[in-house]
Amino acid sequence: MEITASATYLHKGYQVQNNAGHHTLISDRMREVGGTDLGPDSMQLLMASFATSLCSSAVSLAKKENVSLKELSVSVKGLVYPEYIKQDNINPFNKIEFSFHLKANLSEKEKMAFLKRAQETSMVYHILQHPTALTLVNEENGDTLNCPA
Repeated sequence: MEITASATYLHKGYQVQNNAGHHTLISDRMREVGGTDLGPDSMQLLMASFATSLCSSAVSLAKKENVSLKELSVSVKGLVYPEYIKQDNINPFNKIEFSFHLKANLSEKEKMAFLKRAQETSMVYHILQHPTALTLVNEENGDTLNCPA
């Protein structure tokens, strides 16, 4: 199944209307960098997507393996915009850390193995972990440009 999303600039701060499938949300940037802080920025959306993917992968795995989830949450942090910290020479994609909070009918050893399997089935984990082919398409004339991975 192909997944589609689009974004349209709303001409106020950095507000962008995002459409993902039949869902719509507004993203923006913080006031400190000229946004209106109406919604999450693109990096926050990426981190939320990663956390959601890890969490839903764990839920799916728990259902398949009859693991009783009492509590499950995922925290993700990393990826800063250089302008937010006033440094020009950093790589904004330097490091992502993620952690699980899991209470289930598993021993500590089983829990770590379970979380590793959940991580390995996360689609967003795989996209972040491995280069993805990107192609820029000019909608005016159909010209394409392959972007280096």
